[in-house]
Amino acid sequence: MTECTLGYIPERLHTNDKPLIETFSIGEFLYRRCRPEEIDNPFASISISELSHNRSGPEGQDISRPEDVLYNIQLESELQYHTDKVVCVLRIETLTLEQKYRKQFEETKNDNIYTSIMELLHDPESCMYPHCVFRIWVNDVQVTLDNYKENLKKLNVIRNSLKEELAFMIVKKIISQDSFPNIQ
Repeated sequence: MTECTLGYIPERLHTNDKPLIETFSIGEFLYRRCRPEEIDNPFASISISELSHNRSGPEGQDISRPEDVLYNIQLESELQYHTDKVVCVLRIETLTLEQKYRKQFEETKNDNIYTSIMELLHDPESCMYPHCVFRIWVNDVQVTLDNYKENLKKLNVIRNSLKEELAFMIVKKIISQDSFPNIQ
């Protein structure tokens, strides 16, 4: 992985040679930035494909704070911090026996059975070690924005179940940017 070259990103968030954390913890928080008007459910009106979040880290090993998700890590952008966004906090409530987040959903449509898997994976970026993603598969095909219409948009039951699952995880309290101490 390349070294982080964005000077405004705190060193504690750089991936450097930190190991991938393949398991999650019940009670671990996930942070997602969104527009203020979406704070109650930022998943309601988006296409469900790969969804980026930051993870707080396993208990006793805090690797991220809520405000960290507001840093811009896009190299080609001059924007350093998303001042127009707020932080939506999710909490992991269930895991598999292997401490992984994995959910399965099914839908029968026109005599065809569709199986969808939603999995949460630690996916560090060079300037954002706590970065993780929810990845979605339908019948073993990973859903992307490019293939969303062919794979997931037509499956209303699965799509709604995925959105409900994510909405269930939202912690119902608003965290204001003004409450974040000393953004670097």
